[in-house]
Amino acid sequence: MTCQTSQIRYLKILLFVDDSSIIITKPNTLAFINKINKVLTDINEWIKANLFSLNVDKNNFIKFSTKNISLTNLNIIYDDKGISIISNMNFLE
Repeated sequence: MTCQTSQIRYLKILLFVDDSSIIITKPNTLAFINKINKVLTDINEWIKANLFSLNVDKNNFIKFSTKNISLTNLNIIYDDKGISIISNMNFLE
């Protein structure tokens, strides 16, 4: 099995079998939130255009930040549903 990656300066997508991870980095909180919204909008458009569906209940997100930048009130919404915040997860190898 292979892991496929795609990288743009602020975005890294990791694909492994039927699991995907999206890593978004931005130093500015507002730019970070705007980038998350843009990426999720693009993903939603692609999923609908290709007649796929995404089970939001099986999606989670982990936030990493430095002591200097706190994203305490970050709510991630996809297709009018909130994505749960978790503190750890297991990745397939």
